[in-house]
Amino acid sequence: MGKILHGVRAVVLGELLSGMWLTLKYFFKRKVTLNYPYEKGILSPRFRGEHALRRYPNGEERCIACKLCEAICPAQAITIEAEAELVGGYNVEYSAMAFAMFFLGEYANMILMSGMTTILFLGGWLPPFDTVPFTWLPGIVWFALKVSAVLFCF
Repeated sequence: MGKILHGVRAVVLGELLSGMWLTLKYFFKRKVTLNYPYEKGILSPRFRGEHALRRYPNGEERCIACKLCEAICPAQAITIEAEAELVGGYNVEYSAMAFAMFFLGEYANMILMSGMTTILFLGGWLPPFDTVPFTWLPGIVWFALKVSAVLFCF
C-alpha cells in the first residue's frame, strides 16, 4: 500500500501543486513593495541620519573589518586596520599543509570527474571515428585528450 501511495504522490506532484497554490494565494494579496523614489519607507524614531559603531553588551565592537564603509566614504575619512585573520576569509582556517591538501583534493576531484565523464559519455579510450588517421594514436592518448578537453570546460 505504501508503494502505491508513493507512486500516486509522484504522479500527482503534490509539492508542485502546493507551491503553485501558495503563489496564486499571494498573487491577489496587497503588495508590500514600495515604489522607492516616490514612496519612502518608515524611519525609526531613533534614526539621526548618521552611522554609529555598534557594540556588544560587553563593550566589544561589532565591526568585522569588511572595509565597505572605508570604500564608500566620499571624503576617505575612514581607515580600517584589521588583523589578518579577519580579512583572510576561509583560508585562515587551514595551515599551509592542510590548505595544500584541500586544493590537491579539489584538483583530484576535477580529474576524476573528467575521467568518469570521458568513460561514460565520450567513449573512453576509443577514437571518435574508426578510420585510418584516427586509429594511429593509441587509446591512452585519446583518453588523455578527452580528459583534457573536459577539464578545460571546468
